[in-house]
Formats: sequence, structure tokens, C-alpha cells
Amino acid sequence: MMHQSGRFLLADCPSLGATALVLPYRHSGAVMVLFLPQDLYGLGALQEQLSVGAFELQFRECDVDVSLPRFRLRQVRKCGEGDMHVDERMWHGERALDILAVCHEAALQ
Repeated sequence: MMHQSGRFLLADCPSLGATALVLPYRHSGAVMVLFLPQDLYGLGALQEQLSVGAFELQFRECDVDVSLPRFRLRQVRKCGEGDMHVDERMWHGERALDILAVCHEAALQ
């Protein structure tokens, strides 16, 4: 398990029945936003409702104790993201391609 105590950004999301917690990556401007269902069995409902623009969050800084299972993420570039930028012609041709989703791989340790 990974444990950390500190001041983190937190937001209540009543429309999702969840709380959002922002965890910044060290030495980076990137963050990970965790959505925590307020109902013990609310993960399925949260996943169905979660989409870009489905909510507006009002973050506040709070003292939080965070405990997460140890995991590792592979960088998107290592998962093939670099392939999207190999040939710029594919973005400007007659049939432009759209990226519908980017998936990260996470593994619990």
C-alpha cells in the first residue's frame, strides 16, 4: 500500500454520487484525478455517468490521508501513442482520423 498525508484538492460531485481527489505527480504539472463513489457499491453507477463535461467541480484544499494499493502506470508513449504522430499526412488527408479514447495500463502490485 502507498500512504501519504497532506493537503490535496477535493471536490464533492453530487451529480455523480462521488468525491474527486486530485493527486499531483511529482516533478510534473500532470495530475491524477480519482473519483471515489460515496456508496460502497456505487462504482458501476459512477462509471456509467462519468464522461467529459458531465460535471462541474468546485475544488477546495483539504487535509487528507490517502492510502492506495501500490500500482504502476505505463506511459502512453510506451503503449503505442507514438504511432499517432508517425505520419502527419494521416491527419490532413481526405479522411481525417479522430482519436476516440486513450487508455492507460495500470497494474496493482
